[in-house]
Amino acid sequence: MALSNSRYERIMRHYDELQSANRAKTLRRKQEINEKLPEIKALKDQCASLMRKQSEAVLFGTEDEGKKAVEEYRSFTRKAKEKRVLLLKEAGYPEDYLEPVYSCKDCKDTGRLSDGSYCHCFRQLAIAMMYEDFDMPAQDRSRRFLDFDLSCYSKDTFRQGSEISSFESAKNALAKSQSFVENFKNQHGNILIYGGTGTGKTFLSDCIANELIQRGHTVLYLTAPRLFSVFSQEVFQHTGEEAYSNIFDAELLVIDDLGTESSNRMVEAWMFQIINERHLRGGSTVISTNLSLQGISELYTERVYSRIMENYELLPLFGRDIRIEKRISG
Repeated sequence: MALSNSRYERIMRHYDELQSANRAKTLRRKQEINEKLPEIKALKDQCASLMRKQSEAVLFGTEDEGKKAVEEYRSFTRKAKEKRVLLLKEAGYPEDYLEPVYSCKDCKDTGRLSDGSYCHCFRQLAIAMMYEDFDMPAQDRSRRFLDFDLSCYSKDTFRQGSEISSFESAKNALAKSQSFVENFKNQHGNILIYGGTGTGKTFLSDCIANELIQRGHTVLYLTAPRLFSVFSQEVFQHTGEEAYSNIFDAELLVIDDLGTESSNRMVEAWMFQIINERHLRGGSTVISTNLSLQGISELYTERVYSRIMENYELLPLFGRDIRIEKRISG
């Protein structure tokens, strides 16, 4: 899972704090049991005494004396463990009460599994951290392709000059988006989802972003106004450095509602910089917009339009406003 240095350091600080807190919790439990169940402390002391005796016999005794001491120690520790469990249960404690405390038993609060791969808890932290920079509302972060309802699109509604229905167009957009996610690891690409208000563009963008995050890819999701605000902060105030670098470094950048930002020559130049630089770095970009292709060419420079036409999969969505339809039917 690719992460910025600052995010990785924050996660590792979290694990350091977690380990310290759990070590302190383990120590408090042992102190509690020593006070309430002195029999368990006596068993521990006997084990420590036999361990010293075993070490002395192995180091300074004969081979037979060493073997005898090792067997005696092993036999006693087995019985002591059984006795300790019994004492804990009789006193109303769980049998593992004196074992080291871990918030995640799979990685023992290190973030890594025995094979060196990232633990599920690390991935969950990374995902939560990634969402901190998102403009996506919290309720939309669970959207998946299975939730994209094709029944909202009409098989009888056709776009002017096209023989493809609203349903077929949406079905194609869904299939292309799913293929984009499935092949993302080995074949990065770009998508432009365009069409009228309420036709499912943002929903589909959300699905793509969420699916790729769950697969461990770095995603940055910004509305167009927020995107260019980050540029402005970095260029004029030098306060958006990390977010600014993430715009270019994230494996996937999702720009939602392109065209809703305040347009000026600076924005036009920044838009070309984003499109061009991400293309050069091999990053993927998904753009959703209410603008038509002609609208994009008019609002931005010919260079932006040309890059999109050359390097983006074009996915039109059209038909009735689904959000209004659902409110009416609800």
